[in-house]
Amino acid sequence: MSQFFADQIDQLDPAIDQLAVRDRNFDRFALMLIDNVVELVFHQHAKDKVTWGRAFEANHKPKSEWKTAVAATGQGFDSKVRYARETNLISASMAGSIQYLHSFRLCLPSREPTRGHPALARGVLLSSGMHRARRIQANVL
Repeated sequence: MSQFFADQIDQLDPAIDQLAVRDRNFDRFALMLIDNVVELVFHQHAKDKVTWGRAFEANHKPKSEWKTAVAATGQGFDSKVRYARETNLISASMAGSIQYLHSFRLCLPSREPTRGHPALARGVLLSSGMHRARRIQANVL
């Protein structure tokens, strides 16, 4: 487990370096790195719960969170966030913020302000919670 966390810290280190450049392209890359770490941590959390649950499956009735834990070990990001919220790993507002920021990773960058993520067309204030707030402008590459 400690190797898992060391790997995540190693991924966050270049994200900090990318943010220090203060360029929107580097900011996008940093956001992708941070988003990836969040997804991996949520996946590992669900995987640990499923593994632990299987060890005691014969002795206990399945909990209501069993189905969401199994779903969270799949590829869907929303199910990972839902399970983290259900197990009180994160708050409801944090879950909303994480899903919102994850949506930026899913959009393709465009030179046209009307394409890509709708929030990019008007500019959105982003804050990682650990670092300073940034403004993404309408003409994101």
